[in-house]
Amino acid sequence: MEKPTSKTPVSRCEELSLFSQTAMRSFTEQPALIPYADALALATAPLVAAHAEVTVAVRGLLPVRVKVRFTEYFAEVGVRALHKRAEAADGKKDGKIAKALFPNGLGPVVAPTGPAQVKAMEELEGRLKAAGALWPQAADELVKVMALRTEYATAVDARRAGVLAAVAARAQRTLNKEDFLDAYAKACAGVAGLFPRDRRLQNLFFDDLNTDSATGGGGGEEEPEGGGPPEPNVPG
Repeated sequence: MEKPTSKTPVSRCEELSLFSQTAMRSFTEQPALIPYADALALATAPLVAAHAEVTVAVRGLLPVRVKVRFTEYFAEVGVRALHKRAEAADGKKDGKIAKALFPNGLGPVVAPTGPAQVKAMEELEGRLKAAGALWPQAADELVKVMALRTEYATAVDARRAGVLAAVAARAQRTLNKEDFLDAYAKACAGVAGLFPRDRRLQNLFFDDLNTDSATGGGGGEEEPEGGGPPEPNVPG
């Protein structure tokens, strides 16, 4: 009797469980099999539900990740454009206005990503507020930067929430997988105990681990446990 492991896809675990449940319930000569079938059913349903939650969480991240990419791009474009306008107002590179807004150049504002870049833009907003006397256009520029930063920050926060939701869903799936594996192992041991000298009969209650029950061929691909698209780092 082959037993599934933590690396066995959830879809295959479900098939293995359904196969064994059907076999146990159909073997009416031994009613003691029924509790093992019931235990498998009870352990399988939460695992399948948890896996569905992981799928929802991972797919829900897709539009959020797209939003972050584009808002980050437009935020950087906007900051670079501000730097150019500041230099144009100075009439030269590294003039008073540009130096006041970007004391260490563009890099510290456009190089970071995620929350770090949001923070850098907030600091830029502070310098724009202080530059009003030096540059009359600073107030208008502040409105533009704040709009870009707000949209970017909202997207970054949504991504963080989505990632945390996916992490929680995966953690729950892992716990439910362990419960399922325990139930399956107990079913194997129970069958072996009921038919101690008949290995052939024991094996009839459990499908081959790597056999697709519907076609007899290999099972379909599935997201590995903990798989899905690469996740962005979530600081804090």
